[in-house]
Amino acid sequence: STSTTTTDFSKIVKTDTTASFLTASIDLLKENLEKTTKKEKKASGQQANIFMLNNLYYILNSVRSTPSLNSLVTPAFYDDLEHEIGICRASYRQCWNKTIEFLIEVNKVQTSKTKVYNSSEKSVIKSKFTGFNAAIEALFQTQRHYCIPDDSLRNQVCQEAKDIIIPLYSSFVEKYGKVPFSKNVSKYIRYTPASLATMLDKFFEGQSATSAAKA
Repeated sequence: STSTTTTDFSKIVKTDTTASFLTASIDLLKENLEKTTKKEKKASGQQANIFMLNNLYYILNSVRSTPSLNSLVTPAFYDDLEHEIGICRASYRQCWNKTIEFLIEVNKVQTSKTKVYNSSEKSVIKSKFTGFNAAIEALFQTQRHYCIPDDSLRNQVCQEAKDIIIPLYSSFVEKYGKVPFSKNVSKYIRYTPASLATMLDKFFEGQSATSAAKA
């Protein structure tokens, strides 16, 4: 599985007393963050990845946007921190694997305008849509409560999810939405690509359970 790695920032910060203090502070902060993340990961799953991602991104932007700190670090500092942020994002993306599995081609079902579909083929298509709906709704119910306070980061993570899911879902619906696999197709095809994208944009808003229930 993908995991974060500890970077020794002392090797990539310009050497003077202030830089050394900055280095020690960031290393200590990262060490504490990683300990917290490892402790919480078993209980909270992807929330721990989001926690680490938020904090690494905050460190990156804080140093970059503060001239007195930015002047102390080398480009390698940002390269290494962005690499660790990338690892967190890749680790988070693993939560989409189960959802993607339901959108993989149904090899046992060949589509045709004139084809008569048997009950087994219809059942396979139904199970794909049912499984996808359950998986995406489970993620939504959990992850809309997570919070990514930085708008830029939040938009990036949401866009990555849309880039993964929407093309697959669009192709799947385009192909199997034309198949008469049920008398009540809307029971299975609950989303259009546009409405699905709207749902994904609502991830990480940090809604409380109370406000979500009222929405």
